[in-house]
Formats: sequence, structure tokens, C-alpha cells
Amino acid sequence: MTASEALILSRGFPKDKNVPKQIFIAMEQAEGEEKKKFGQIIEGLYIDCKSDEDYDLIDRFFGN
Repeated sequence: MTASEALILSRGFPKDKNVPKQIFIAMEQAEGEEKKKFGQIIEGLYIDCKSDEDYDLIDRFFGN
């Protein structure tokens, strides 16, 4: 999955709780500039969170 495809997929979050995992898997395969674009998409996922559970889900895949 490209970053562009991940961006489109990210629009389904937080309704679709599988989005973070799918983006995580795609990001693991990305390199260079493409990987940086995934970072911006992840920031957008945090902004889209509606509940503590949403934040926890994002943190599970992308938290420190």
C-alpha cells in the first residue's frame, strides 16, 4: 500500500478500527520519503480520535 492509498484508508478511522493496523503494516514496508508521508498520516489519525479507546488503539501501533 502506498502512502496515498493509506491516506484514503485513514478517512475510515475511527469508524473502522482496523485502519491503524493496516497502516502500520504498510508503513513497515515503506522506505525513505514514502515512510515520512506515513508519519503525517499517523498524525492525522490522532487528530481524528473521538475517544480514549481510539487513542489507545493508535498508541498500540505507533506509540513510544
